[in-house]
Amino acid sequence: MKAQSRQSGFALVLTLVLVLLAGVALTAIAQRSSAGAVAVASSKDELQRRWAVMSLQHTLLHLAPNVFDDLDQQSIVERDAKNNQPWQPKAQLLQTVTLSGQQYDLVMADEQTKINVNRLLSEERHARAEALIRDVLHAQRVPYLGSNRVRIRSLKLSTREGDSDNAFLSLGSFDQVFNDPMPAELLGTARRPGASNCLTCWGSMQLNIRRTPDSIVQLALQRHVPQDVVDLLINARNESPSANVSTLIKGLGPIDVKHQNVLKSRLTETSSCYSIWTVARGPQRDWFALAVGQFEQPGQLITWREFSW
Repeated sequence: MKAQSRQSGFALVLTLVLVLLAGVALTAIAQRSSAGAVAVASSKDELQRRWAVMSLQHTLLHLAPNVFDDLDQQSIVERDAKNNQPWQPKAQLLQTVTLSGQQYDLVMADEQTKINVNRLLSEERHARAEALIRDVLHAQRVPYLGSNRVRIRSLKLSTREGDSDNAFLSLGSFDQVFNDPMPAELLGTARRPGASNCLTCWGSMQLNIRRTPDSIVQLALQRHVPQDVVDLLINARNESPSANVSTLIKGLGPIDVKHQNVLKSRLTETSSCYSIWTVARGPQRDWFALAVGQFEQPGQLITWREFSW
C-alpha cells in the first residue's frame, strides 16, 4: 500500500509539472502570437503612413507654384477690398488633413522667402557665416537651436576668386548647419517659429520680393545697402505688391547705381523652389517628413529631395 501511495504521489506531481509546463508553453505561444499581431498591425500602420506621406508630398509639391500664385492674387484682391490695408505676404500655407483615420499636418512654403545659408557661405568666411545665422535666429525669435547648436559642416566645393583659404561650402540639409537638430525644432509651431521658417539650404539664393516678410527682407539686405534704401524698398513693395523688381527699384528715386545692382542681384519676383513638411500625429510619437522641390517652371519639377524622422 505504501508503494502504491508513493507511486500515486509521484504520478500526481508529474502530472502537475506537465500541466505547469503546458501552461507556460501556451502562455509563451499566446504572447508570441500577440506580439506578432502587434508587429503586423504596426507594420501595416507604418506602410499606410508612408504611402500617405508620399502621396501628399508628390501631389501637393507639384501644385505649390500655382497654389502660391493663387494666394498672391487672392491677397491682392482682399487688400484692395479693404481699402489698401498693409500688405501681408504669404510665404507659408498650413493645412490639416485626415486620411484613413490618421491626422497629417502640412506646411507648404516658398523657400525663396528665407535667408539662404549657401548665399551667406558664398560671401562670408566660415565663422562669420555662423555668426550671421545666429543673428537671424535671434532676430526671428527662434527659441530652439541656440547659439551653441550652430555648426556648419560641409565638403569643399569650389574656391572663391582671390580667397584660396576660404572655400565655398555647399549645404544640402539642416544637419550640416546645426548640431543634431530635431524636426520639431526645425519646423516649430504656430506660436514658436522654427529654424526652417527663416533659413533655407535650397533655392536660387534670390528672395521673392512679393512674398518675403518685411523682417527677412531687412535681414537679407541690411549688410549690403543703406537702411533708408531698405525701408523705401519695403514700403514700395507693400504699396505695389504685384510690381516686379525693376519697377520697384525705379520707384525708389535716385539711389546709388551700386545699390541698384545689389538689389537686382538679390531680389526676384518669381520662385522656383518650394517645400512641404508632413507631420503624422500619433498617440505616442509624431513622424516628420520634409520634401523640397526645384522647379524649372510651374508644374515642371526637375529635382526632388526628401528627409524623414
